[in-house]
Amino acid sequence: MRSRIALTAALLLAASLGRADTDVRRSGDKVEVHATAAPITEVLDRLARQTGMKVVYDGPQPRARVRLDLPPVTPVQAVLSILEGQGLNYALRMDPSGTRIETLLLVAGGASGAPAPAGPAPRPEIPPRMFEREREQPEPAEPDEVPAEAPLRGNEPDETPKGPRELMPPPFPAPTGPAAPLMLPTPPAPGTAPGMMPGAPSGMPIPGLPQVVVPSPAPATPQD
Repeated sequence: MRSRIALTAALLLAASLGRADTDVRRSGDKVEVHATAAPITEVLDRLARQTGMKVVYDGPQPRARVRLDLPPVTPVQAVLSILEGQGLNYALRMDPSGTRIETLLLVAGGASGAPAPAGPAPRPEIPPRMFEREREQPEPAEPDEVPAEAPLRGNEPDETPKGPRELMPPPFPAPTGPAAPLMLPTPPAPGTAPGMMPGAPSGMPIPGLPQVVVPSPAPATPQD
């Protein structure tokens, strides 16, 4: 009999300890929240009744349980403390005054309720043509060195086409047209002696020359 009473008391104690408990009280513009292994949906529902906010779930409702003891805080601080570390995406819509929550929108995360680890950041894609262009560009030669690809001027092949050379024109143009007659000096008139000026009166000497007397021809004698 005593063993049965002891077993019943132990079961009642275990049930009382494992029972979820949620207590939300409002004092003025602040709320006080106490939860012991309570579903998060139940805690938010109790808070919505005390503050007048509306809770909207986008997707399945979260199944996580929370345990917290909040002193009197504002409704916004209470919501942030309840959702902290639950891996849920949410949005708050405030009233025009910005002091009261009108709507709380919740988007369920993974099944475990923990935030999914972020994957590695995607690496930027580099076009392969960039490497080809860099490979095709020759490296700049140093000032003291001669590029290997540049041929020396003395060893450059003569690419001038070979053929008959064109005759260069003479420096002066050749005479054209009929040939002019050869001009010779005119001999002096007969009867003019050396030292006498042509056309000068008889007996007038030329200055600087010796005077020469030319005898006059004898008149012809008529023959009988």
